[in-house]
Amino acid sequence: MRKSIRKSIILAMVALLTLTFSIPVCAAETANNAPATTANTTSGSVLLDDKAELLKGNEPQQILEELEVDSSKSDCNIAVATTNQGLNATDIVTYSNNYYSNVVQGKTQTSFCILLTVDIQSRNVDVRTYNPGSKRNLNTDASKQLREDITSDLSKGNYAKAFSKFGKEASDMAVSINEDGTPNKAAFPWGKRILISLVIGIILSVLICVIIRSQLKSVAMKSNAADYVREGSLNITSQSDRFLYSHVSKTAKPKNNSSSSGGGYGGGSSGSGSTGSF
Repeated sequence: MRKSIRKSIILAMVALLTLTFSIPVCAAETANNAPATTANTTSGSVLLDDKAELLKGNEPQQILEELEVDSSKSDCNIAVATTNQGLNATDIVTYSNNYYSNVVQGKTQTSFCILLTVDIQSRNVDVRTYNPGSKRNLNTDASKQLREDITSDLSKGNYAKAFSKFGKEASDMAVSINEDGTPNKAAFPWGKRILISLVIGIILSVLICVIIRSQLKSVAMKSNAADYVREGSLNITSQSDRFLYSHVSKTAKPKNNSSSSGGGYGGGSSGSGSTGSF
């Protein structure tokens, strides 16, 4: 009788524990598979406007949070807007300009904005930078790099991954530009990196030399090569140096008349960007 009661109690406890641990798992699965709501699509957000509904489930909220963090770190509005209007290469630029003017500009503390616009119908994508009255802008090459870096993910339909990558790279580029448009040296610690690389290279070279040297114990240094010549096999009777001919060719060094901005991502004007397809 007692054994039966104990067995019933144990089974009841096991059932209770199983039910207790299964409730959070079910809740989590329900949250992750929940359909995108109006709030999650953030159609009224400054940083994310997914009118084409490319993001599913909890992806809109996740991307919006990432864009907010990236924007905060770089003091720049990093925004993503999607549409399905079938905009051509010219119209998508107009769409981007209108989005900045009507949605972003004047709505935040900073006017600096890096905007990604994607038209899923025409498969055109535009990356554009805005900062009226300031030299802190991305140049055309930087905008092109941002666009090309996410083209592969957009082509594969990995929209959340593409938008996440865009936010992080745009934030890094924005941080690297000072207010006067010059490269931020603090964001490019090349000297420190080069020094570390040299130290690592020297250490590896020394280790390799030590290992090779330890394998050559039978080798000893000698002052001449007598041991490599068979006795009586070489008899030099005379020695002379004879100069045959000489030819000297001279080429003028080309002059570089082009100016350079010193590298970096800065130097673009307000409204500059890059447009392409995926």
